Amino acid sequence: MKHTSIRLSDRHVALIQSTGETPTEAVRKALDVYFQLEPGREDILEEVRALISESISKHERAHHSKHEEGGLEPQKETVVENVREMLKAIKSFHGEGKEPLVAEVGEKVGVSGQSVGSTLRHYGIKSKHAQRDGKKGRYYTFELKERIEELIEKGDLEG
Repeated sequence: MKHTSIRLSDRHVALIQSTGETPTEAVRKALDVYFQLEPGREDILEEVRALISESISKHERAHHSKHEEGGLEPQKETVVENVREMLKAIKSFHGEGKEPLVAEVGEKVGVSGQSVGSTLRHYGIKSKHAQRDGKKGRYYTFELKERIEELIEKGDLEG
């Protein structure tokens, strides 16, 4: 068997835990359902393979460039766009009168909460340990509003 890793949103983790299955079991079952072929539609498997391959290629082109030492490094334009998305997500939560958890911002933009925290920290946007409505966690508080607005307006996201 081949080993692979995937990132699960908090929602997916909670759903998997509620079944009592391991993440591996749940993912295998989901893939079995996903790849079930209708009789006479064997051609769909090739379509799915092509879509997956295309998606991986797009991701690699958009998010990685070859690094001189052979590793991968995020491309600057993509990092800047991701930062802008993260800031706009926080601003949106603040506009609704809510201080978001780091994980909520990550879920909204499609990355892990850890990625959000480590990325925004470089721009002076740091979450704070707090408790809101009985829920402890790392929050982007309202006191960051001004700095977030400044970064979005100036576009000063080169880090």
